[in-house]
Amino acid sequence: MFKELLEEDIEKGIRGESTGIPTGFKELDSHTNGIQKSLYLLLGGNSGTGKTAFADLAYVLNPYDWWLNNRDKTSIKPNWIYNSMERNTKYKLAKWTCLRLFQQYKIIMDVPTMLGWSGKRYSIDEDIKKKVFECGGYFDDMFKHKVIEIHDGAENPTGIYNKLHKVGTDNGTFIEVNKFSKRYVPNDPNVVNIVINDHVGKLSGERGFTDKELLDKHSQYMGIIRDKFGFFIVDISQFNRSIGSVDRMKTKAVSPEPDDFKGSGDMYENCDLALGLFNPYKFKINDFLDYDIPKFVAPNGENRFRSVSIIKNSYGADDLIIGLNFLGENGNFRELPGSDKFATNPSWYKKAANYE
Repeated sequence: MFKELLEEDIEKGIRGESTGIPTGFKELDSHTNGIQKSLYLLLGGNSGTGKTAFADLAYVLNPYDWWLNNRDKTSIKPNWIYNSMERNTKYKLAKWTCLRLFQQYKIIMDVPTMLGWSGKRYSIDEDIKKKVFECGGYFDDMFKHKVIEIHDGAENPTGIYNKLHKVGTDNGTFIEVNKFSKRYVPNDPNVVNIVINDHVGKLSGERGFTDKELLDKHSQYMGIIRDKFGFFIVDISQFNRSIGSVDRMKTKAVSPEPDDFKGSGDMYENCDLALGLFNPYKFKINDFLDYDIPKFVAPNGENRFRSVSIIKNSYGADDLIIGLNFLGENGNFRELPGSDKFATNPSWYKKAANYE
């Protein structure tokens, strides 16, 4: 049993072929191992913390960039199945293009400006317009590579399960390990299927399930897909309101905890890794991880600080919190050095606030 199930993986690990796909967040990856097959990630946060933006950057865009830059040197072939239940593809691509515009040209733009809505905050001249379409072309190429599918609109748990199950069965077979178990063998072992469900609070109903039953069924299905086919699953979840309760505010114990995930304890129990994004400024917390939080506020009033907590980690350390610099206009994140660096270099607060 051991030999049949693990020998190949151990040999690949020794050869350095199991390093996975990096997320672009080195400190986080050093504890969570980046994107690996057969892992189920639960990512939570309150409204406005940047959950979707973080998931998109860490588990889609940075890994895609890594693959583009390394596809001649790696055998890994990422394949994304993105269930976008909250925003349609048009607005997701607009947000991604704003991010790309900043990464390439340091131009800050938000979606209202790009689409000319009444709330736009910046202007677009001909030169910027040219750069916008150039960055948009980058995503046209992404789809031409056929490494990503985005499915718009709410789906019920069974619909998502059936779709992912078909991807698995269409691209592999099962062989008998012994009379008690079978093992899935993909047609191409180098393919890493990455599933993003954004967000699970938008699941549509089925069979008269309550909200909790709906989330429980979805979580059960995602565990099956992980275990049966080796997919990497990311479920994005809203936190409940307990994180801002009076009792927790009194004790300042407001960083994310297991019970903050909304609606279903089963999701937390079933996942391998649980991460929580947090915005202390929203809760009027001025000292967090020894950072001076108000100093992260930009001249336009945008708060540039977030944190990510490793709440659960089945294959590494947990109860860790990492400071993040956040550019909300386009969804960019970067890891911050420790607060001691800011104490000795106060000018870093200004650079962080201006995202320089």
